[in-house]
Amino acid sequence: MVNKLTKEIEKKASGLTDSALKNEILLLGGRVQDTDYYYREPKRWQKYSAPLANEFVHLAFCESKDLAGCRATVSTLAAKLKEPRLEAMFDEQVTAEERA
Repeated sequence: MVNKLTKEIEKKASGLTDSALKNEILLLGGRVQDTDYYYREPKRWQKYSAPLANEFVHLAFCESKDLAGCRATVSTLAAKLKEPRLEAMFDEQVTAEERA
């Protein structure tokens, strides 16, 4: 979303004064969702989303340096959401990043 907004601002930037550009940034910046909505909105987790799952897998890597601890975090969410693809995605990411 930020990249899209940046491109929109860039299109409008030529010919704008500094104050007009600041106003445009403030106006368009209101479209960015805050992190609470992005991560804590239950509707976002009701259907499988590969980008969101991938982000969660990376978050799990941040939770622990211990691979088993990361896997347990992913397994807990996968069970809660009844979404085993999270575990498969985690395993693929472990292999891809040579973390095993």
